[in-house]
Amino acid sequence: MRETDKSISTIGEELHFSSIHTFSIFFKHCTGISPMKYRKHSRL
Repeated sequence: MRETDKSISTIGEELHFSSIHTFSIFFKHCTGISPMKYRKHSRL
């Protein structure tokens, strides 16, 4: 997410998650923060 402008939902689809919600839950479980927070903080 640091190196692309693709939407979070597009990234989730490309990774074959059934929904953006499922992707967000998985991402937060692995990183401790939501995909949107991760993207926001990685671009500072």
